[in-house]
Amino acid sequence: MSDEQLTPAPPKPARLAYNLSESAEQLGISTASVRRLVLRGRLRRVTGFRHIIIPASELRKLVG
Repeated sequence: MSDEQLTPAPPKPARLAYNLSESAEQLGISTASVRRLVLRGRLRRVTGFRHIIIPASELRKLVG
């Protein structure tokens, strides 16, 4: 056996954004509810993408 010590892996960086299903999972609601929040303007989405992308900061604001 070697006397070398294993170093722990560095922590993963914080997520910047989530897709629709990940956002729903983070909030504990359905994907349909996330879509409604986006349509009503309660949750901002990132534009310019084909899929709905929700910034992590928006999820934090919502649960506040």
